[in-house]
Amino acid sequence: DLTRLPAAMFVVDVAKEYIAVREANRLNIPVFAMIDTNSDPKNIDFPIPANDDASKSISLILDYITEAVMEGLNERKLEKDKEVASAKEKKEEKEKKSAAKAEEKKEEAKTTAKKTAAKAEKTEAKTEAKTEAKTEAKTEAKAEAKAEAKAEAKVEAPAKEEPKA
Repeated sequence: DLTRLPAAMFVVDVAKEYIAVREANRLNIPVFAMIDTNSDPKNIDFPIPANDDASKSISLILDYITEAVMEGLNERKLEKDKEVASAKEKKEEKEKKSAAKAEEKKEEAKTTAKKTAAKAEKTEAKTEAKTEAKTEAKTEAKAEAKAEAKAEAKVEAPAKEEPKA
């Protein structure tokens, strides 16, 4: 049922399982093995000197190795959990930063809108002042023109009356 190559292989009796050791060596799989006096340690990557015929010796070493493997798996699981937690924290930090940036952009938009409104008000005030000044100038010009016309009319009116008399 193996779907991929194993990371390592543990062998109890190298002399009996020589075919498995040879295949592991060909596939570059590290081999951990119990080596007895009748075994050749040349093909073994991690030899463990032990009696591979005694059941107590096999049981003791296998219990120790099983415990170490379980400890390693638990450590790996904790590391993955930490990675997931740190990934969640990073995601939350990114969301906070993006929310803060969005808030800053809103504030910038508000200040820009206020500045634009202030400029528009100033421009409108200037335009109104110019319009009022033009209107006043026109009104004054009309008043002056009327005053001049009346003055001319008064000057011309007495001149016209004298020849009649």
